Amino acid sequence: MALKVHTIVCGILLLLVLAVLVQSKRSKKGVGGNALPHDKFVVAGYLPEYRFYIDVSEASSHLTDLILFSIAPEHDGSLQYFISEDNLRAARKAKHDNPGLRTIVSVGGGGRSKYFNSVASDGHLRQKFVNELLDLCVKWRIDGVDFDWESPMNQHQISAYIRLLHEAHAKLVPKGLLISVALHPGQTLGKEGFLSVDRVHLMTYDMSFQKGSGHHADYGNFKQAIQQILGQGQLPPEKLIVGIPAYGRHEKKLAQVKSYSEIVDEKVKEAGMVDVDVPVVEKLDPNFISRNQHNQFLFDCQLSAQRKTSYAKSMGLGGVFIWEVGQDKFEPKVSLTEAVMMVGNGTRVMTKAELASVYDPAGIGEQQYRPPLTAHDLGSAKDRRRKKREEQKRGKMHMEL
Repeated sequence: MALKVHTIVCGILLLLVLAVLVQSKRSKKGVGGNALPHDKFVVAGYLPEYRFYIDVSEASSHLTDLILFSIAPEHDGSLQYFISEDNLRAARKAKHDNPGLRTIVSVGGGGRSKYFNSVASDGHLRQKFVNELLDLCVKWRIDGVDFDWESPMNQHQISAYIRLLHEAHAKLVPKGLLISVALHPGQTLGKEGFLSVDRVHLMTYDMSFQKGSGHHADYGNFKQAIQQILGQGQLPPEKLIVGIPAYGRHEKKLAQVKSYSEIVDEKVKEAGMVDVDVPVVEKLDPNFISRNQHNQFLFDCQLSAQRKTSYAKSMGLGGVFIWEVGQDKFEPKVSLTEAVMMVGNGTRVMTKAELASVYDPAGIGEQQYRPPLTAHDLGSAKDRRRKKREEQKRGKMHMEL
């Protein structure tokens, strides 16, 4: 009798264990339908609502994650939609056309973060806000939420943000949803904040405004921003996803912007190849893939984007993201996203010669880079002389090229 009872109990325990394993497997699948977390190097791309005139499925073909920009918190904890239902349908179709693609919804952003503080500071509003995010993800089979409060202004607001992320984590992660947070270089949420997110998207672009000129996403500042956030010892490298811009800024008039696609089109037009019936890549100067400058606009060319991706992999980072994929030129062997994915998935490994061949107009290659000068540094005669020598050297490099 005792043996029989023992056998029955063991059988029940075995069934319970199997049920837990099955449920665990299901929860990892996520309400969005794709397995989480992703064990591959991430190549994500943001897509704002004003770019949905492009073929979203094509734009997502070289991505692991498509990030829909954006929605925002309202004063009462509800959601304000910038993306439309048509946008959400297009994203859902992109998932169908690109098996394994994850869709993530971005919350906030520049000019869209007005009510973050009031919502994050109120327990009732936080709960309502997180519940509405969950409902959105369930309805549209979205795989995660990317928080982008730009930007908390003091420690009180940072603490409120961390509480919001913590509550979102407690509600969304058990449903198999991913949580990320977008930060500018120099920002941090501390160890407690980083524990509540799966990924940190570091916006390593628009970094030239402090200097007033130069490449807004140069390689040296890109590396420095990564080393700075990892150097705090609070963020595991595998959680860090770093940004690559698909646009350029004028080297002196920084408010002037051109997308990578516009730059490619200008190069084709200047070459007199607009009406020539050959692939776009054959209409471009072969050196285009390694030049970060066009008509005083500084941008990331294909090799530059691949060099950044290669560096991210060498540092054990979780991946890279593109801001934003609607600015890319979707042509074979021309697309930035395609170039990045080739390095990201390991089908292309850059040689030392290729890494060294990228022309950086600002002179920020591996050997030339120096940290940006601060206002205090500029007060030093020694640093002023160093800056002058660097400028002369950059001018010489430019003439030689």
